[in-house]
Amino acid sequence: MVGDKNIISLPSSLNYRHLNNFGYDLYGDDMKCDKLQDDLKKRHSNIENFCLKLTGILKKFDNLKITSLSDNDRCSVVIYWMYDTIFKDIIDKKVHDDILSFIGYISNLFQHFHEEKKCPFQGNLTDKGVFYKMKMLYYYGIDYDSIVVQQNNLLFECTEDYSNYIKAYVQTYNDIEAECKGNSSSLYCSLLEEIKRIKYKNDLSKLEYCTPLLKEGHEFRSEMGDHNSDEEEAETSYAPITSGSNVGLSVVFSLLGILFISSIFYK
Repeated sequence: MVGDKNIISLPSSLNYRHLNNFGYDLYGDDMKCDKLQDDLKKRHSNIENFCLKLTGILKKFDNLKITSLSDNDRCSVVIYWMYDTIFKDIIDKKVHDDILSFIGYISNLFQHFHEEKKCPFQGNLTDKGVFYKMKMLYYYGIDYDSIVVQQNNLLFECTEDYSNYIKAYVQTYNDIEAECKGNSSSLYCSLLEEIKRIKYKNDLSKLEYCTPLLKEGHEFRSEMGDHNSDEEEAETSYAPITSGSNVGLSVVFSLLGILFISSIFYK
């Protein structure tokens, strides 16, 4: 995990670490996970670990310590975590090469839990590009309020990683918003409308992001033994700029941003 304290304290990052590290695999369903591997005709530690975590998470669904876009939307957090893990730990690592068939078997795990936990399975996120755009849009929705609070904090210190992280959020949001104006049938257009409804007082397309504190200046102060207070240092660490970017670079930046944020959650 990237060590930037501002990034790792955002709700989306806290959610991801919680689902991965809390130990939900200890509550997993061994019998269902054995059957899954039998159905797939393949036994692999990545499949087993994923299945045990997923079934454990579903069993403890009502007690999950996660932040969602709305009070009754924790299922979406689980779904995005599920697909992200499938892509990175199973599909990308060639453990199983057919996500459509894999998702078909995973849907069976949800049948029992859906009635009890009200977490319907979502099987239409098998396109990797579409999924990562939707995940990024959803995470921006749940991180937005925390980002605003962070950047208004007098002790806030902007870093290059953090600035790039926020730029990627805003650029992806703007790209999706522009796309949905001409084609509202895309999967992420309904999510965009939901975010706008929930964040109706805020325009997420205009979030201002910070200018990173120059590394050279930071290193110079360290060498000189500068022991000024964090409050004094913070005065030079935040300089808001507009979120508009060069149109010719917007698509490239958005793609790089998605890869950047995805790598943060994976490490």
